[in-house]
Amino acid sequence: MEELEAGLPRSAILTAYSGLRAKLGSTPADYEQVFIYADPDEIKRAFKPTSMQERNLFVLTPDEHLQRLSEKNVAPPVQIYVDLWQLGAPASRFVEKLEREFAPAATRALEGVARTFEKRRRKR
Repeated sequence: MEELEAGLPRSAILTAYSGLRAKLGSTPADYEQVFIYADPDEIKRAFKPTSMQERNLFVLTPDEHLQRLSEKNVAPPVQIYVDLWQLGAPASRFVEKLEREFAPAATRALEGVARTFEKRRRKR
């Protein structure tokens, strides 16, 4: 997928699996689909459409707000979250990683304390 992502036009905005990898540097699992926001005509010029039943590049139409809020051709975390959430079960591990990474530090600290208490309770 990285080769496909590298061949995208500069105006393409990564989201979903690719967006998560771009924001965090890694993903919790491999992925076989690339979701982007881009001008469909520009993508058709860059890639020849295929008649294969299973496609791995999905082009969504961006709006002006998404283009303005995206950084380094990556959608904002909230958009990546929504796009992953819409994919359902296959993306659930990706959603969980995004939730952990972008949770406020205080929330992560409380979750850690809760896990510690739960472990102690189980040992009794």
